[in-house]
Amino acid sequence: MKVLFSALGLVLLMATSSFAYVELVNEDSFSHDIVIEDGISTFNTSINSSTRTRACNSDTCTITVEGIGSIEASGDVVVVIDDGELFIKD
Repeated sequence: MKVLFSALGLVLLMATSSFAYVELVNEDSFSHDIVIEDGISTFNTSINSSTRTRACNSDTCTITVEGIGSIEASGDVVVVIDDGELFIKD
């Protein structure tokens, strides 16, 4: 019985951790080209002005905004592009 509860607990933990994601918000008035490195995958895309999107679901990802820089983020956080700066919102 202990093994069953331990296994169920592990499954529940894995399921709830998959809901955490890094959100990217562009508060600038123009779009940006971005690169998202999420585990072993790399995605080249863009984000329009005044929009938000899910950036990644992995434990840690690196978001690079062309002309601004890079930031590493993990968990349930919001990464903001604002006035030529890239930062994690408090």
